[in-house]
Amino acid sequence: LKRVLENRGLLVKLPDQLAATLDGRNVQVGDVDAIRDAYMSGDYELALKIIDADQDRVLGEAVSGDPIPAIAELAQWRGIVDAQLKKEDEAMRWFRLTRRLNPAWEVDTKVASPRVRAMVKKAKHDPDETGIVKVSAEPSDAKVMIDGSDAHVAGEKIELPVGIHLVIVSASGRKPYAELVDLQADDPYKIQIALDKESKLDRAARLVDESAAAPPGKARLKRVGALSRLIGYGKILFVEDGS
Repeated sequence: LKRVLENRGLLVKLPDQLAATLDGRNVQVGDVDAIRDAYMSGDYELALKIIDADQDRVLGEAVSGDPIPAIAELAQWRGIVDAQLKKEDEAMRWFRLTRRLNPAWEVDTKVASPRVRAMVKKAKHDPDETGIVKVSAEPSDAKVMIDGSDAHVAGEKIELPVGIHLVIVSASGRKPYAELVDLQADDPYKIQIALDKESKLDRAARLVDESAAAPPGKARLKRVGALSRLIGYGKILFVEDGS
């Protein structure tokens, strides 16, 4: 496909910064194999160190794409490692987060013992205790998404089961902000954030995702039109699948 486009003069080289932003818009875990290797060799300290570094990077790159799949994958590995370290309460908290972010998740049986699989099954149920999270944001019309669920308006007191949750704050024309919060029953969690303005590169990445997610036809054409005007090129090709 690339050769055909090149031969027809239809393949455009974007500026390096824009190309890098678009290539990286799908936020992914970069070190899954390294985490697995460290775990399988019994070096749990190294596994947790890699998970921490990946987690910080993924949350920081939330502006470039959806961090939920990557955070879910890291949460399951942290739960597996904590279970191996006999930290069952901590493991359950991470397994519950994984379930919230990915309800269809099934633990890898090649790395999970029967004890861990039993814990994962139990993690389908949240604890009865609840806590409160409140986000104060600039702009005031920012939206707050918890664990990928429906958005709340900034300023609301949001009641959630105790444990670890992924909070994403977003607003039109602003860079989103992502944070993992550890919610306790007797200690309301407060986030105060002023969202930075969206750059041209950020907007391009967002428009690519929105265009790809829109149904083919007028809806996609509308989003592609905005992307085309932003980057200055009139012809954009979407590959629907690999067939």
